[in-house]
Parts: sequence; C-alpha cells; structure tokens
Amino acid sequence: MYDGDHLALTHDLTPPFLSLVNDKLAALLKEVEVETAFLLRLVSLRHKLVVRELNRARLKNKKQFVKSEIECNKQLESITYRLREEAKSEVISLKRASHAVKRYK
Repeated sequence: MYDGDHLALTHDLTPPFLSLVNDKLAALLKEVEVETAFLLRLVSLRHKLVVRELNRARLKNKKQFVKSEIECNKQLESITYRLREEAKSEVISLKRASHAVKRYK
C-alpha cells in the first residue's frame, strides 16, 4: 500500500496509453493489499511503453521525457522497496511465530 502524499507517474510528455498504465499502477498501489503479480505485469508493460517511446525518432523533447521518467522510476523504486521490506518483515514474523509454536508442542 502506497501511503505517500502524491504518486506522480504521469507528466506533460506522457503518451496516452502510458498514462492509462500509470493510472492503473497508482490505483493498485493505493489498495490495502497489493497484488504483486499484477504489479509486476503493469511495471513490465510500463517499461516496454517507455522504451518504445524513447525509440521513436519523432519524439520531441527527448531529454525532458527522460528526466521526467527517471523521476517516475525513482518513485516506483521507492515504493517497491518499501513493499519488499514489508513483505520481508511479515515473513520474519511468521517464521518466529512458527518457531515459538514448535517450542510449546
């Protein structure tokens, strides 16, 4: 769950289809339980769309697009790192609880 102030994955140079993927990502990250498989598919699709946009010869303001996308990726990286740390903490807690139960048997 993303609990930050504002998730800005869309910018002025974002193409329409990438904007739709960004909206789906933002909606998914606001959910209480994030479905990681769906998150992975959306992030992969987003990556493909960004690369496709960068490969277009007619893209104006390529440097600005790259700068904006780097900032978006930093946000996604921060969120996914936090999700990973939360999952890691849950696994550790479950493992400790399992060991505690085994000691009382």
